Amino acid sequence: MKEIENKKEHNIGIDLLKMLAMLFVVCVHIYMQGGVLYAEQYGTVGYYLSSFVYTIVLSAVDCFVIVHGYCACKSKFRLSRLLERWLVVLFWSVIISCGVMFLDRNVRSVSEMISMFFPVLRGRYWFFNAFFVLFMFEPILNHVVATLNKKKYLLMLIAIGVIFCIIPVAALGNDVLKISGGAEFCWFFALYLIGGYLYKFKVLQKINYNNWLNLMIVIILAMLTVAYKGMIEHLTQTLLGKKLFGELLWTNTSPIILGEAIFLFLFFCRLRIKNNSFLAHMVNYISPLVFSIYLIHVHPLIFWHVTVVNAFAPIADLNPLITTISVMGIAGAVYSVCLVLDLIRLGLFKKLRVNEICDKSGREIMKQISKVI
Repeated sequence: MKEIENKKEHNIGIDLLKMLAMLFVVCVHIYMQGGVLYAEQYGTVGYYLSSFVYTIVLSAVDCFVIVHGYCACKSKFRLSRLLERWLVVLFWSVIISCGVMFLDRNVRSVSEMISMFFPVLRGRYWFFNAFFVLFMFEPILNHVVATLNKKKYLLMLIAIGVIFCIIPVAALGNDVLKISGGAEFCWFFALYLIGGYLYKFKVLQKINYNNWLNLMIVIILAMLTVAYKGMIEHLTQTLLGKKLFGELLWTNTSPIILGEAIFLFLFFCRLRIKNNSFLAHMVNYISPLVFSIYLIHVHPLIFWHVTVVNAFAPIADLNPLITTISVMGIAGAVYSVCLVLDLIRLGLFKKLRVNEICDKSGREIMKQISKVI
């Protein structure tokens, strides 16, 4: 069997998964905040089809962080990467706030003016805040990945599974451990370590079954979740008069969602894409920009005040298949518009030599920290 990973070549499948995961993120927001999911009539084909698709796209966050752990555990810590990412966050926070406040005086406030310049301190982007903490702890996490033997590593992952995945389900969704459904940096630590395990112990190289089986497992996991949702909601509706626990498995820490993310990772990593192909060139060009798609479309003034909340609920009245296609189409349109906007930002950053400034600043800061230590 040929090696699945060639150290001399970049794995295009990983970047392709990042691009797809960002499309999943947009779909999640259309289904949930956009109102499509809750506008579906209970018990209909559309209700269960939307639940099925939502179960798959909900794996996006877990996919992102597992991929990051897999790639970053083998690389040297560079503060410049965080500085550059933070400048991108600041850029879109300020630009979008200024644009919306110029068009709509109702959103002009001192609070908004402060928030746009301090997106991290004001909790503007929860994903970036969690990622920010994760990045600062990467050297320690990489030390854990490098030093643990396989037995101890597996025991740690089992403990992670029990704490983050099993206990919240056993507690019927009550956040007894204050995990917030995976919207905290501690869950990102866990996902990072899972990615590190997949890299360190060469899991991809040891798989010898058909790659499409990984995708089939993802579909089966989603189908099982929808089946569970249908049965538990019918049972609680019959016995208690209201639907309960149907969304118990719809969290980032859910064993189902985590399983989907891992098998999607395995599937995309094993895709054989030639590095000199058109697809590879396109992926290499687009994948560094996908983070900005998140920053643009979930900016609070867009997400909560302008366009998103319950805006897409009428789509649920369409034929179930048309509803699904419409959600994907809208997500694709949002994805494309945000991508074009970030291409403009990228051109501006290149002219201003932001990368070089971040590299130089990062090295100088680390040098001063080293002197103090």
